[in-house]
This record gives sequence, structure tokens and C-alpha cells, in this order.
Amino acid sequence: MVYDVIIIGGGPAGLSAGIYAKRAMMNALLIEKLGVGGQIIKTHMLENYPGFPEVSGMELMEKMEEHAKKFDLEIKFTDVRQIKDGGDVKTVVTSDDEFETRSVISWMLGRTARCAVSGI
Repeated sequence: MVYDVIIIGGGPAGLSAGIYAKRAMMNALLIEKLGVGGQIIKTHMLENYPGFPEVSGMELMEKMEEHAKKFDLEIKFTDVRQIKDGGDVKTVVTSDDEFETRSVISWMLGRTARCAVSGI
């Protein structure tokens, strides 16, 4: 199977991209290394996040994950090792498998450690 889009990173930006992709009827896969939420789950209290005057990072991500599941966003928990650019079809290589896609969206900017993925 060739996905329309693979989203790397399960924080707020990655989940938002996944929700919008699924709403657009795209075949989308979100890949997250550890768990949905990214670094925001470590935040005790967020103030003035759109739609939430006050919310914890964990609560916000639970709501965003629930929203993504409503649209049947496929989520895999694995480590991305490499992205191979084959022109129209890219291959995302993980520690478990390889996935083909027409496009890749990467939301790994919030990571504290340097990304060890070749090809990006």
C-alpha cells in the first residue's frame, strides 16, 4: 500500500496534520516514537491554547488523540530510521517496517535530542 501522506511526530502539529489529512479523505499514517503527545505532555498548565483557556498538556493531548481516532487516523509507534526519496514515492524506513508514501510531513522539531534520521 502507498499512503497519500506519512506524518512523523505525534505532538500537536503532527496530530493536527493527521486530522486534516483524514478529513480530506487521504490515506494517512502517523508515526510516533514513544507515545502521542510529544513534549507538550510534560507541561503542567497551558493558558490560552485555542479553544482551551486553561488545560494541562496531558489533557490537551488526550483530547487531540480522541479527535484523531474519530477520523480513524492510523498511528504506529516505532522509530523512523531513514527516508528514501524515490521521486513520486518515498519510503519511510522504521525499526520495524518500511512504508511507502507520496508525501512526508515531519514534525520532529520539538525533540530535545538530535534527530538521527538520514534523508531529511
